[in-house]
Amino acid sequence: QISATFPEAELWLVGDGPRRQAIQEQVRRSLAPDRVRFWPGQPDIRPLLHQACLLVLSSRNEALPNVVLEAMAAGLPVAATRVGGLPELVVPGRTGWLVPPGDAPALAAALNQALGDAGAREALGRTGRERAVSDFSMEAMTRRYEQVLSSFLEQRSAPKCPDRV
Repeated sequence: QISATFPEAELWLVGDGPRRQAIQEQVRRSLAPDRVRFWPGQPDIRPLLHQACLLVLSSRNEALPNVVLEAMAAGLPVAATRVGGLPELVVPGRTGWLVPPGDAPALAAALNQALGDAGAREALGRTGRERAVSDFSMEAMTRRYEQVLSSFLEQRSAPKCPDRV
């Protein structure tokens, strides 16, 4: 649904999941093979993220996927499905696009919008990076732990010593 409007676009699929072979076969049957690249799963995907213009995650189920945080930290906008914790990460119109799970036309519309507007992609990617750093970085997590622990200490009353030890 994207290739007619953006013939230069490539789809990069990263990972070694159990459905990889079936997906490769489906790509061979239905897509131009030179438009899809398969990358093996790897512990550090930053080199791939720095070459991409957008991250797409079309999951039907998710928790809070690290790959989205990694993409946002790399300055990429995200097009994803509205499942699990993704709405906590992806803010439509600020850091990317959210679509209903299983809605291929809605995902295609988001991708068409993303690929058609480099300025919007860059702005969303910048905002996503700022959000990843301010809300989800190690420093942000440490700061929140410190706040929680401080509030416990402030609320804690002096310990009562038992009469007997």
